[in-house]
Amino acid sequence: MINNVRERNPMPEQPIEVRCDNFNEVALGYTKEELEELCPLGTPVGFKPIYADLLNDRLAGKAFDDKACGACAVFGIDAVQRRDLAGDVYFLFSAYEETGMTGARVAGFGIRPDYALVLDVTHASVPEAKDRYLPEFGSGVAVAASPITNRRLTAMTMDLCRTGNIPYTVETCPGNTGTNANVYNLIIAIIIAVIIVISMNFVGSLLVSALIIFPALSAMRVLKNFKAVTICSACLSVLCASLGFFVSLLLETPLGATMVAVNIVCFGVFSLIGAVKNK
Repeated sequence: MINNVRERNPMPEQPIEVRCDNFNEVALGYTKEELEELCPLGTPVGFKPIYADLLNDRLAGKAFDDKACGACAVFGIDAVQRRDLAGDVYFLFSAYEETGMTGARVAGFGIRPDYALVLDVTHASVPEAKDRYLPEFGSGVAVAASPITNRRLTAMTMDLCRTGNIPYTVETCPGNTGTNANVYNLIIAIIIAVIIVISMNFVGSLLVSALIIFPALSAMRVLKNFKAVTICSACLSVLCASLGFFVSLLLETPLGATMVAVNIVCFGVFSLIGAVKNK
């Protein structure tokens, strides 16, 4: 299909330059017919890269996730002598990583490699960040710990980093940590479903979501650790439900609305504590 498109719309000898300084120029400066004449459907196009120099020999620019990974792969293999390679090395670049990696899936089955290294970008915390739950920016290569990756190859990669004095950090991928994460997720889903069904008989369908969401939101105002948030939200849920039950009996108010009101008050208190704590 790609070949057919290129035959109908071959690449011009001289690139067509369409200057777009802002979105309004694109939206208002050209009609649909003019754009189709400048760039017919199926014509290969590219965008002029604009880079900015940062401190410590770093660059900033658009679409750096694919560009940086591709550059690392090319420069990495260029630094290794052919005689030092234990086998054939293939590079596979996919332009559809956000839409299913169509080309990579087909080529992967065609190559059938013994080992496969997937290069991608990740998030990092800057030195000025107050809370650092991510690898520190500039701390080195982030090696993912995941059950869908080969543990032996992961260990080999970390050994190679240590041998070559290459800075690296281990990043644990949520839900892919080598544990029974899927089982735990299923258990949590079942518990939530049971709680919703039981709660609907007491507070009604409209207030169930508030009783589930508010305890977790309140805990996250103060705590940042996942385990601490989970334990605290469970305790808050029981406390607010119990307090709302007794207030409802004393004031003779609707049970569901009273429980939600108590949760709202608790959320406000925790939000105030969190604001003071983060100052």
